[in-house]
Amino acid sequence: MTSLHMFLEPYLVEVYFFYGLAFFTTGMAIALQVRRSSDLNLARSLWLLSAFALIHSFAEWIQVFTAAHRDMINPISSFRLDLLETAIVVTSFLFLFLFGTNLLASTRGGPRWSNLAPPGLALAWFTIMIWGWWSTTIDTQAWLNLGMVWARFLLALPGALLTSYALRAQLPELDRLDSPGASRSCRLASYTFIFYAVVSGIVVPPANFFPANLVNTESFFEATGIPVQIFRALAGVLMAYSIIKTLSIFEAESRRRLEEAERRHTILQERQRFSRDLHDGVIQSLYAIGLNLECCRSLPEHVRDKMVESYLSDANDKLNRTIRQLRNYIRNLQAPDAGSSLSEQLIHLVEEFKGLSMSGIAVIFEGPAGEDWNSDQINHVYHIVQEALYNVVKHAGATQTMVRLVPGPDSLSISISDNGKGFDAREIEAAGVGMGLANMRYRAAQLRGEIRIRSNKCHGTEVTLQIPYRGDRDYVESNAG
Repeated sequence: MTSLHMFLEPYLVEVYFFYGLAFFTTGMAIALQVRRSSDLNLARSLWLLSAFALIHSFAEWIQVFTAAHRDMINPISSFRLDLLETAIVVTSFLFLFLFGTNLLASTRGGPRWSNLAPPGLALAWFTIMIWGWWSTTIDTQAWLNLGMVWARFLLALPGALLTSYALRAQLPELDRLDSPGASRSCRLASYTFIFYAVVSGIVVPPANFFPANLVNTESFFEATGIPVQIFRALAGVLMAYSIIKTLSIFEAESRRRLEEAERRHTILQERQRFSRDLHDGVIQSLYAIGLNLECCRSLPEHVRDKMVESYLSDANDKLNRTIRQLRNYIRNLQAPDAGSSLSEQLIHLVEEFKGLSMSGIAVIFEGPAGEDWNSDQINHVYHIVQEALYNVVKHAGATQTMVRLVPGPDSLSISISDNGKGFDAREIEAAGVGMGLANMRYRAAQLRGEIRIRSNKCHGTEVTLQIPYRGDRDYVESNAG
């Protein structure tokens, strides 16, 4: 034992240095990882643990400085350094105690007065120090020794034990985040603080009262042959390792939050898609069926018997198509009639509207267009034109409507114009009833194009969709799957 002590004693300065370095590393790692936005109970109290580790590291480095320059420091300066070290150690233990009480209170709940225990015991320590200074004749070193003993009994021991218990109470929450590595590290940190409570809170400097007169640094060395500072340094290293590894739980939480945000975004996008498709497809088709039935009611009596069957048959066909369309939406098949070209779809659409509108509707193709488009692109154009035509039927009161496709050198232009009463698009969107117009602009953006709506009251409306050719191949390939 004596030989081991003789071997270790010259390296105690290095031990104090690495002891302080372990605490400093722990404190900095925690300070850099504190997440105010985290939902974890651990995050809200971590700054207290960071303060404990950083402050305690400076106390150990004061010991390094004092031990390295003991021969050059006069007694007064030495006393001041020892007093400063004691004050720093007490402050660090207070933060450790506060960390334990705050973390446990946020996890398990408890009376509010429990948070008063750390400052209350710190006040008790201060009272003992004042009483010891004025009521005894002990020298200053013995007085500082007394302060260190009571600081470890009153603050370090309960603070470390409470921190161990509070960290163990975090395990269910960490397990829910499915991060077994962080859970194991947190469990190791809990055991480390029990170890720290023993070597720093029970093994204290010798004093003439129980239990410091039985269990102290000298009796510990006699029993083990190893200075307790070695075990404290080991506790500091284990603390640094386990706490830093436990901080990985924040990365797991961030990943989980990101996954949840992506999931919600996907759901929102799907809701918006379904809302657009219902509005532009199913609802418009149901409106067309309603127009057919309305036509039946408004037929003159002398032709009603002949025409009603035709209108009802047409309404029945539209209803069956609407049912198929709704099923396609549910299966995420958006194109109205898969396999049809853009020109075929638009001709069919215009023919359908001719039976619904009292105005003449003409379609003009000034060249081939969209021959290599996929169903998504055709679907967007189809619904834009459909929405524009339904607006003509429902709102315009037009007598002439024209659908024109004009292929250009760089883009395809599709316009829908009428000679109806017109409207103010900004007023309609501001009133909150412009879902159709908003859907048209959204679909135009999906085509990497733009839509322009020119309308003046009493002067008709023109809707122009401009779709650039550049990027069509990329669009087709990106949507092929």
